Amino acid sequence: MAEFKHTAVINAPVETVFRKVLDYEFLARTLEQVKSVERTGENTSHWVMEVGGMRVESEVELCRREENRLLVWRSVTGPEFTDEIRFEDLGDGRTRVEYFGTYQPEGMISGLMSRLLQGPAEKEMEKAADEIKEAIEQEAAA
Repeated sequence: MAEFKHTAVINAPVETVFRKVLDYEFLARTLEQVKSVERTGENTSHWVMEVGGMRVESEVELCRREENRLLVWRSVTGPEFTDEIRFEDLGDGRTRVEYFGTYQPEGMISGLMSRLLQGPAEKEMEKAADEIKEAIEQEAAA
């Protein structure tokens, strides 16, 4: 299983950052690897992504939400993954965001694939975090 961690400080209030991370249309517009996101229920959505050159589809459940503090998602179908995002108000309109994720590719060689994808996937996660940070800061400054 591949694990990812990333921390960023975003120059926007915690309420803005939290709201944007929950805005699936914003994420689909902002993140290059997200091809589409469709809400399928109150806490579920269908995601189509391209990760490491491969098309990945998952039904995803938002399983924990603490306003302006914590979001946790997990896959219901498709590759097994969890995403946890913690938000910390740093004052002065700044927010620390800590991302923790796990990913388990499907199939018989999933252990090998996890090890092979760890580096490239980690770089994609860092790129995604940078894309979100930049987009939120640009909107907050406007």
